[in-house]
Order: sequence, then C-alpha cells, then structure tokens
Amino acid sequence: MAGTLGRCSSRGGTAEGRCRGRRRTQRDLVAAGLGVHQVFGLIRSAQAPAVAFDALVDTSSAAVLQATVAHVGGWRGAALRSVAHLSPQRLLGVCPGWLVVAGRGEAAADRVVGKVSNRDSEEVKLLRGDPVSSVERRYLVSDPTAEVAALRELEVAGFPLAPRVLGESGAASSWCSWMPGATLTLDRLDDDALVAWVARAARVLAELQRLTRRADGTVLVHGDFWLGNLLTDGERVSAVVDWTESSRGPASLDRDFLVTSLERWIGSDALRERLEAARDEAMG
Repeated sequence: MAGTLGRCSSRGGTAEGRCRGRRRTQRDLVAAGLGVHQVFGLIRSAQAPAVAFDALVDTSSAAVLQATVAHVGGWRGAALRSVAHLSPQRLLGVCPGWLVVAGRGEAAADRVVGKVSNRDSEEVKLLRGDPVSSVERRYLVSDPTAEVAALRELEVAGFPLAPRVLGESGAASSWCSWMPGATLTLDRLDDDALVAWVARAARVLAELQRLTRRADGTVLVHGDFWLGNLLTDGERVSAVVDWTESSRGPASLDRDFLVTSLERWIGSDALRERLEAARDEAMG
C-alpha cells in the first residue's frame, strides 16, 4: 500500500486548491499503476479530537463525526454538527489535510474507514467496515478488561443496548460492534425535554439493573451512566456506550449519578426535584 499526505498551511490553500491537489495526486497514483482505495479527510485541533474519515465510503463521515461529537462540546461540537450533513466529497473540501491510500490489491472489506482520538482521551477509536459495522478501541491508559467483561455479561443477560464483543481483546484493545445513533445536545434541551430524557434513561437503567441483579443485591454498575453516554434514535434510547468504568456494586450508584451528573444544566431546586421524581417513577 502507498499513502500520500497533503497538508495545507494556515496561510495558503483554498478548498478548491486543496481539491485540485488531491485529484492530481489520485491521477498520478493511478497513472503509476496503483488503484486508489481510500481518501481520508483529516481534521485536527490541539483541543478537539483528531479525526479522519474515508470519503469513498458514504457512511463513514457521518459515523466518524457522530463518534467525535460525543467527545467534544462548545463551538467545536457545533461546528462539526453544522457540516455533518455534507456528503463525504463536499466535506473533504473543507478539511485542512487529506490522505490518499493506494495499492495494487483490493482493499479489505473490514478496512479502517475512520479514526477518532483525543489528546485528553484514554483511547483511540478505529471504525471498520463498509458500511461501518465495528469499532476497535485502542486504550492509551486504561485496561479494557472491565469493559469487555461487562459487555460479555450484558450479552448473556440479554441487554440489547450495549455493544457486542466481536473478538478477543488484546492487552490494550477491544473489538466490538458499532452502535449507530445520535448524541444528545444537552445545551439545546429545555427543562421539559431534560426531564423526558432522564425518564427514558431511567427506564433503560431499570432494565439493566433487573437483568444483572444478583442474590446479594448487587448489579452491574455502568460507572458513568448519564445522558452524555446515551445514543438516541428520535425519542428513544438506541444504545448505552462507554463501559470503561463498569463494576459490580449497589444499584444506587448509577441511579443517583443520572441526576447529579446534570448539575451544570440544573438551574433550580424545582428542576432538580422534577428530574428526581421522573427518575424514581420510571424506575419504579
């Protein structure tokens, strides 16, 4: 395989010029007898995640941006959402850099089509498949043992909203099914919507705890069960992600955190009471 990286300095290079350079590179590779298999758009920031998506796979840019938005907020998150609707080829035009991958053989069906990493994160996510079907998570600091064990327990228990482990994990990686869905933009939710989503999350939590409760009263604790770790499809929860802090413990840990994690968005005691009431009613 051969790769060609094109970068634009902060001074030079319009989107049109970048596209011409990329297309010329692709033509040169083809003329040399190499088939162009992948064209990655590269986005990097000192504070936001470093991301790359394969512009030749229609679903990859949407999946990568979706995974990225889960890790970044503020104006960067808003900027990513504003361009997420663009086609991969149009989105490629606004990327500050690109990578063309060419070779003499056919590209593998389970090839990496996207990457998401964060300087402050403990992991790198490699999205695989066309369309995206799995994610390999490479842990930079933490140990995947607890997360893999939790996901295997959830599969046996029949909890449908967690990723499935697709293969044995290495000492610092795991390979799981890709869970599609949108992330909630909490800054855009009014009080009524926030209450409604806490109730939906609480119903999911109640089912999780019912399925994993043991005779000693302990349950599988997610460890970071809040609205930011839910994926959604319309008005339903489609997945619960990020099980890196999972363990076994009392049911109150996730139950309490569901509301206390929202302190930034709770502007009054009245709203806190509404959230707690919605949670308690939903969990029974």
